[in-house]
Amino acid sequence: MTSLSLHGKTLALSLLLLFAIAMTVRWATFSRENATMPPLIVVEHEVPLTVTLRLSMRDASRVVDVAHDGAQTIFLSVPEDWKRTEVRGVPLTAVTASETAMGFTRWALPAKAQISLRTTGYWRQVTMRNPSRIPLQLSLTTVDLDTNRAIHDVFLIASASSSTLPPRPLPPP
Repeated sequence: MTSLSLHGKTLALSLLLLFAIAMTVRWATFSRENATMPPLIVVEHEVPLTVTLRLSMRDASRVVDVAHDGAQTIFLSVPEDWKRTEVRGVPLTAVTASETAMGFTRWALPAKAQISLRTTGYWRQVTMRNPSRIPLQLSLTTVDLDTNRAIHDVFLIASASSSTLPPRPLPPP
């Protein structure tokens, strides 16, 4: 009888372990599927402007480089978990962030400034929002370092509109 109880306990423990493994795999898949939603980037500007955005991806790591050709300061709102890693074209202190609100950080980018931001996720597109009354030209380069492929496109984002770009993202590796 003791041996049957031992076998029963071993079976129950084995089933519990298999269930835990299955739930872990399902949770990882669920998390990855939900992480594919394109993040929102908002560009506020007062004059016609070209923004250059380069999205580099490897595994779940993302680097987003943003530059503009304007003569005025623009404002760039990105998800709050994106971390600034580099500033080019102006002193580091010239690129400032407002206090995080509603899940976004609002960066002030002076004329000719470039900023690099690091984040994680499995998304392959971004949603660009142009709340300004002036159209925005976006030069977008998407680089997949896992497959050594890149796409370069130029888009005109109408005033007070949003676009999920690129419309044909690089397929996952």
